[in-house]
Amino acid sequence: MSNETPAIDTPVKSESSIVSLARPAIIWFGLALMALTDVIIPSVSLFWRDEPLKLSLDPNFWDAWSLCVSIYVGGRSVEKLGVSSKVTRAITGK
Repeated sequence: MSNETPAIDTPVKSESSIVSLARPAIIWFGLALMALTDVIIPSVSLFWRDEPLKLSLDPNFWDAWSLCVSIYVGGRSVEKLGVSSKVTRAITGK
């Protein structure tokens, strides 16, 4: 057995809360913003209005959030597969 920690577990098992939360933070932020604008605010607005308040997120938000999530997922996949190249060594320092 190897003593190496799998790449997928490294951020989660880190003693630093910044390391363990930094990567998924953008995903949770986007999901929270979507829940707020699509579920919570429209539901609460029904107490004061006859129809729910309709909010929409800027198209630039969707582009930026999709790009961030894609990079995150791609990076995690590369880490899980153990791919090593000049680029991955430059990024990770390994």
